[in-house]
Amino acid sequence: MSGWVTFGASVVGGAVAAAAALGAVALGQRGENSRASKADQQWLRDRKGERLRHLYEPFVEFGLLLQQVAREKAYVLPGDTVDDRDRRHQLQMTEGMHRVSTVIAATVIEPGTSEVRTAYKSTYEACDKYLRSLTMIAQVPGSTSLDDLKKQFEAISAAADTLQSTVLGQLEELEKPI
Repeated sequence: MSGWVTFGASVVGGAVAAAAALGAVALGQRGENSRASKADQQWLRDRKGERLRHLYEPFVEFGLLLQQVAREKAYVLPGDTVDDRDRRHQLQMTEGMHRVSTVIAATVIEPGTSEVRTAYKSTYEACDKYLRSLTMIAQVPGSTSLDDLKKQFEAISAAADTLQSTVLGQLEELEKPI
């Protein structure tokens, strides 16, 4: 074999070997990039989950409070009167609405929270209507029927359940692996 053939074979063989090595490195790098990208996405999602858990805490507390108020409507605690219970419930509902109002701006800024804001808006409007009716009854007795009050309170309970399920559903979605 001539020297030129040997030399040509060495050059071509070396180029093929180098190309194969570069291909293997590129393939390995692509896999590493994919793993790193997935890890970065998971890290960002975990941070969002932490932010939302903190942000949604007042919403969950409010929903639980409304469920408690609904349960307590069925009875009067010993030493309590119906008026005492109703005043306590009004105060609890007002305070719960206020606690949520302190974080509502943050939910506007945080992407992906519109469903929770919508559920809260329904709950807020139901509570507001009920509290206004109670105030009106205190000022003008008989201005709202007991059936209307009962329907308004049922709307609060339904809205509170929706709020709870919406918040918990969003948080559960963030727990699923990417």
